[in-house]
Amino acid sequence: MTVRFHTLSLLLLSALLTCSFTLPSSVADADTEDEEGSPITVGKLTRSEPVSFASEVLPILRRNCLACHNASDAAAELNLETPQAMKLGGDSGPALVPGDADASLLLAVATHRDEPIMPPEGNDVRAKNLTPQELGLLKLWIDQGASGEATTDAPAKLSLPPKTLHPVYAVTMTEHGDFVAAGRANQIQVYHVPTARQVATLRDPALKDYPGGAASSGTHSRTRTAANPPAHIDSVQALAASSDGQTIASGGYRNVKLWRRLAPHQIDGTDEKRLESHDEFNLTHLQSQYQLDTPAVFARAFREGDAIAAIGKDGSLRLLDSKSKQQRLRLATSEIERRTVTTVKRTVAVALRQVGWLQYDRKQVGATLKRAEQKVKSLSTQLEELIAAGTKPTEEKYQKAVETLAFRATDLKDLTAAVALAEQAITDKQAEVAELKKQLEAAENAVTSAVKPFTFVAFSLDGNTIAAADAAGTIHTFALSTGSPIDRIATGETSEIESIIFRPNGRLTVRFADDTPVQDWQTGSWILKRTIGSAVPGTTTEADTQPKSTLADRVTALAFSPDGKLLATGSGMPARSGELKLWDVATGRLVREFKTAHSDAVLGLEFSRDGVYLASGSADRTLRVFRVNDGEQVASFEYHTNHVLGVSWRYDNRVLASSGADNMVRVWNFKTGNEHKSVKRFGDKEVTGIRFLGNSGNFVVSTADGAVSRWDYNGGGGKRYDGPAGFIYSIATDGEGTTIAAGGHNGAVYVWDREGKRLATFE
Repeated sequence: MTVRFHTLSLLLLSALLTCSFTLPSSVADADTEDEEGSPITVGKLTRSEPVSFASEVLPILRRNCLACHNASDAAAELNLETPQAMKLGGDSGPALVPGDADASLLLAVATHRDEPIMPPEGNDVRAKNLTPQELGLLKLWIDQGASGEATTDAPAKLSLPPKTLHPVYAVTMTEHGDFVAAGRANQIQVYHVPTARQVATLRDPALKDYPGGAASSGTHSRTRTAANPPAHIDSVQALAASSDGQTIASGGYRNVKLWRRLAPHQIDGTDEKRLESHDEFNLTHLQSQYQLDTPAVFARAFREGDAIAAIGKDGSLRLLDSKSKQQRLRLATSEIERRTVTTVKRTVAVALRQVGWLQYDRKQVGATLKRAEQKVKSLSTQLEELIAAGTKPTEEKYQKAVETLAFRATDLKDLTAAVALAEQAITDKQAEVAELKKQLEAAENAVTSAVKPFTFVAFSLDGNTIAAADAAGTIHTFALSTGSPIDRIATGETSEIESIIFRPNGRLTVRFADDTPVQDWQTGSWILKRTIGSAVPGTTTEADTQPKSTLADRVTALAFSPDGKLLATGSGMPARSGELKLWDVATGRLVREFKTAHSDAVLGLEFSRDGVYLASGSADRTLRVFRVNDGEQVASFEYHTNHVLGVSWRYDNRVLASSGADNMVRVWNFKTGNEHKSVKRFGDKEVTGIRFLGNSGNFVVSTADGAVSRWDYNGGGGKRYDGPAGFIYSIATDGEGTTIAAGGHNGAVYVWDREGKRLATFE
């Protein structure tokens, strides 16, 4: 598979698959060309119904003509996107004569009767000659008057992806690396990384008439039943996760869907047979036999296989390994609060780094200002010397000296203002750091306040999860392998919890020591919260969002703002337009459209870490940066020679990196607008994705030859992670940059730590 074929096939060929046009009921059999250079035979149609421009003619033009003849890139000044534009024509006059196909230039060049022959032989966009059937349809449309409109809201007829189609075109990972979502064809699976298991398959109930979602087993096969609807009708091209890890956005044809992870909620249950899989453990000599981080006296212990969960008399919880006699983990009821501390610490570190950069900027501007002051002083002296020498104001050298001095004085004024702005920026950032340190102190205090003694522990049926109750009647669930917190359930009861029973499909049953009623809780459920655009192509969306689809073609890029309030969508008609929009996550309403952001489909998006800027990469070979609050373009980087497929910000917002179908990674200095480094060590394989790793200068990339590798932003490194084979379409990382996920053509999702150790593989 070549570089150009892959990227164009996803954008151009997939667009055609979404639009079905009715073939004529009878067409004369004919070869494409009788011999090389001969005119192509026009098929003869026997149908009386009108030909639809939007659903029948336009798809033909999209495939073979619009890559070169569109509003943004009109070769020979000819735009073929609408009948009106064709009538207007280009350098050679009108492209069609309504009612007379034989007199229309469009048909003449498409049949190769007249020059220039279209499409040209060996064209760069792989456009092919029209078939006799297509030419017959085009001729009939012109003879019928060449009417119609090219509306992106025309109903589309989509077919389900083949059952054998299972490449992972998109992956995303939540902030703390807990969950990975993967789009396989028209389905989305969600995996919990610490327990290495699939926890959900996302389904849209509105697609009950479009069966074909994934079976609950998590395999690639799709049981085509109405009770098993998919997430989208067509292939999922883009995924993104919100910063709180509770919302996933998915992109399909003309729509975006927001999926929300529900908080644990109480449900009606039945008092079923006890299903605990643990045994209370004999405490004799436990504290003396195991190597503990600190001495402990245990009150209770529970065992499942080689794992022992031991509760100390101080209420602490240790996870022990009975084989190695080692303490594996020590857990507290404040694990979620500790994560907040980690996040705020990272934010403080980034802000301090930004203070350093701002001070550097102030120093540079100050040095320039000093030179400007010296120059103005020198010019003033020269002018005084001219005056002293009797030079008249009407003389040319006098006027030139005055003009130069005035220019330099203006420059000096601007630099003086720039220094003041730089000093203010430092003051503002230092104030931000002070506020962040207060937040850090509050977060650390919250950890202390959240600590409660544990009283009871239960193991899940598969041995991957534990549930631990505390003295306040709250249940905490953790991944047994890593201790990562999963859920927190507040029972609302003060009675001692006697037992916790894990049941299938994320249910927990809680029993109390007294007559308090048994409680059943549901955890880990995901629901479709909102659809932006048309839920089903050809229909309208929900009443409280948009009246009809407002997204062009497939949504190929998504990004949440750091605060999770905004969602950026990237789409566009291939080779015709690039669409970039901002949406309010809470309401689904359009906040802003970035007009003329790109001239081709948007393929990569990412907000800067402070949410001020949005970077977008496009098939038009450009990387651009927009200010979020007003939509103004503030930077454009145009060195890529093919599609820009991925984009990522370094945490301090000073550096951007982009990857492309030109087989390169380019690193940009956002402050100066210059290219910092180009990395050309990927052979002839396109670089499909790129992500900076947390608060560092390292990034990971994915390539078309199945490689996922780590680099530093100066171009060094190249450590390759093991596992993948075949084309890798998408990569994702957690917020810390300690966990990386990738998915590709073979349908598997791979997860590693930063050093390349494989954490999980989801087939």
